[in-house]
Amino acid sequence: MDTSKEYIEMCRTCNLHTDDYVYRDGSLFFNTTYIYKPIITIAWTGTWKDKPSHLIPLWQQDQLQEMVTDKKSDQKNCKLWYSFKKYITDIILNSDGSVLDLPSWEQLWLAFVMEKKFNKTWDGSDWVIKSLTT
Repeated sequence: MDTSKEYIEMCRTCNLHTDDYVYRDGSLFFNTTYIYKPIITIAWTGTWKDKPSHLIPLWQQDQLQEMVTDKKSDQKNCKLWYSFKKYITDIILNSDGSVLDLPSWEQLWLAFVMEKKFNKTWDGSDWVIKSLTT
């Protein structure tokens, strides 16, 4: 599970907070109340409306996948997986065929979800609307 500073910032600014998404036992949160030694909290469940404001959800790979899969259509899910494969291939392959260092799978999935749901991309500090030319 990615607990890097970059992933915490990606999660803090992503706005993937839906009222109907229920956090389950084992959901991870970055606890911002401890200024000198932030900690990961795993013992809270509930809906987004009930979430204490000092907790930043650290989305896990399976949670991110749930946000973009269709529980009623295997065909749509097959297209989604193909789309994800193309997405990560486009991200990690340079034009000369060399491979970039991979971020974590959570970062890749979060970036994919943000592109699919909001047409946004991570610029290193915030989520920005993806331009039509990229």
